[in-house]
Amino acid sequence: MSQTHTSAPYGPSKRQDLTQLVLMRRLVFIAAILGLYLQVPLGVPYGLFLLPSLVLSVLAFPGPAPYHPMIFFLVFGTVMLLITSFAHPSDLGNQTSSTILLWLSIFASLAVGTQLRRLGKRRMAKWFWWITVAIIIGALLERLGPLRPISDGIRSALYPASILYDGEARDLANHGFVRPKLLTSEPSHLGKFFATFITVAAALDSRRIKHLVVNVAGYMVIASPVILIAVGVIVLMILQARGWRRSFRSPFIMLPAVLTLALVAVYVYQIATVRLSGNGGGIEPSTYQRIVQPYLVMMMSLEQRPLFGYGLGSQALLERFFHITFVSSYAPEFFRNESYEIARSFGNIHFGMVAQFGVLGSAIWLFCIEQIRRSFSAAAIPFWAFYVGYGFFTAAVNTPLLIAPLCLVAFGLSADRRRTLA
Repeated sequence: MSQTHTSAPYGPSKRQDLTQLVLMRRLVFIAAILGLYLQVPLGVPYGLFLLPSLVLSVLAFPGPAPYHPMIFFLVFGTVMLLITSFAHPSDLGNQTSSTILLWLSIFASLAVGTQLRRLGKRRMAKWFWWITVAIIIGALLERLGPLRPISDGIRSALYPASILYDGEARDLANHGFVRPKLLTSEPSHLGKFFATFITVAAALDSRRIKHLVVNVAGYMVIASPVILIAVGVIVLMILQARGWRRSFRSPFIMLPAVLTLALVAVYVYQIATVRLSGNGGGIEPSTYQRIVQPYLVMMMSLEQRPLFGYGLGSQALLERFFHITFVSSYAPEFFRNESYEIARSFGNIHFGMVAQFGVLGSAIWLFCIEQIRRSFSAAAIPFWAFYVGYGFFTAAVNTPLLIAPLCLVAFGLSADRRRTLA
């Protein structure tokens, strides 16, 4: 009598294939994170991040993939293109390319978020913790001198001279030292990624006090104001983890939290006062670019197109508004040079969003961002606090520099306690 043998669900060959697939996913994921950090074009804007991330989206199947927000952004981008193409057909090419970059950024960032789910929260908590520690050590070595020649040499090879940071004299005047860049193009980018990584690490770990301490240490070394955003977000995480009602009723919880937020607010106010006054020499250039100029452009655009704005990537259409900000009596001297390209970028996404999308378009945009949060089941208050704070230090709404950190933080704040899938 013959006996039927039931084969194992995964034979040696199948297990080997799965192991190779997992290894490939992780290597591509590391390449994507490195590409996000360095922002090297690689033939296309943000190519060193987008290309590995798109490969990762292919390797992610089968598995949980929170891609449904992509549908909302596809519809949003298409509707905005249709609206603005009738009003300004001459700028359709710029707006189409900007919209495509938005779609690629969304899809690639969601692919990275999917891989984070596969790797699991415990493993990712360690990864992001050690990334932040490595950034502090590397930035400190660059600030003290040993790594500066190496960092500057690599940066000169990676980035075009037009985007390399040239504000060393301003750093010496404002901070007393040249701020480290640690292979990024400028100190603010290093600060943005440190703030993102420490926020994710704190969200994944229940011991968040140590992340507050590391956050303060990171600010002392890097001296980028965006890092202070993470302090407020982590405090909100601590309050939420203990329960909002319990936190508000307990003076032992609320007093330290309120004092921490108050100290951060006072410190930010002092920084803003100095930068807006420029120590008597006019508004500090980066502050003018991030706050004053985009606000002025937004207000002028609202007078002309209040509902749906001028469209995504419409800097050329807003040229006359930018020109007015160049000749303003508040403008720093170098902003009056009309060949200065960075002066034509939106200094933060909030004012830039309203100028490009108008009031109704901005409401739809925020609804789409909410879908990213929902797709990861992320806690709402810390997520939106990060979005608002981080947005004041990010110039474009349609690049991975905004979307990818949002997906990383949404993963960290996720209420989904899945097991590691791979």
